[in-house]
Amino acid sequence: MIWLLLVCVTGLSAATKMTVAEFEQEIFRLTNEQRAKYGLAALQPEAGLAELARRHGRNMAANDFFEHKDPEGLEVGGRKKKYYSELMTHSIGENLAFFEHSLKRFSPSKVVNGWMNSPGHRANILEPGYTHLGVAVIVTGNKLYAVQNFASPIVRLLSALPKSYSQNKVYRLEFLYMDSQDARNLEVLLNLPDTTAEVPIGGNMYVVGVQPLNITWGEGKRFSVDVPFQYGKGIYSLAFGWGGGHYNSEFIFRVK
Repeated sequence: MIWLLLVCVTGLSAATKMTVAEFEQEIFRLTNEQRAKYGLAALQPEAGLAELARRHGRNMAANDFFEHKDPEGLEVGGRKKKYYSELMTHSIGENLAFFEHSLKRFSPSKVVNGWMNSPGHRANILEPGYTHLGVAVIVTGNKLYAVQNFASPIVRLLSALPKSYSQNKVYRLEFLYMDSQDARNLEVLLNLPDTTAEVPIGGNMYVVGVQPLNITWGEGKRFSVDVPFQYGKGIYSLAFGWGGGHYNSEFIFRVK
């Protein structure tokens, strides 16, 4: 990922009478307008990404810094893992902008045009693989911080996870499917603590080290899987994929 910063301090356009929410919405609209010029699909809003962006914007404003790495040493991927672990993504990226103006004259078009004139920011806006976006704007005094969090999510966990797991129970977990690939081809695997365990899948066939899970589709793109822990104590985890290619998730279960 490319980490570049945009800093503008003077020469902003005329003041716009917008609420912060309207300012964010206009940044979102202008971003998709830029993508449309290059034949790219519009990004979809994602509330969790917006909240992740807002957390970083507030942190920068409160602690008077402007960079992708926060005082905890986390960049956007680390923040997602810590504060938004229920979202599983192929990739994630971030754009930042900072403006300071004595008359508080800030413009969404200045923000987006500034990003489009910066190679790293432009690459994020025009990345074909990104499908979702969260935008946050923080105004404090005569300063404005703008944050975009881009992502290509696969699934979002909807269920609350228990604090502990037992071999004697089956746990039903609900997810929202968010990938652009055909949901009918989705496969879910349970990685086993014993990587040599042979799991029968019908007839004389078996797979090693993983257990395929059945998917039950609900309303819209919601689905659930029943997760059993039948192969002893240890660490299990989920993987999601299509046609034999799978991505390991951060949904990890320590079974005692």
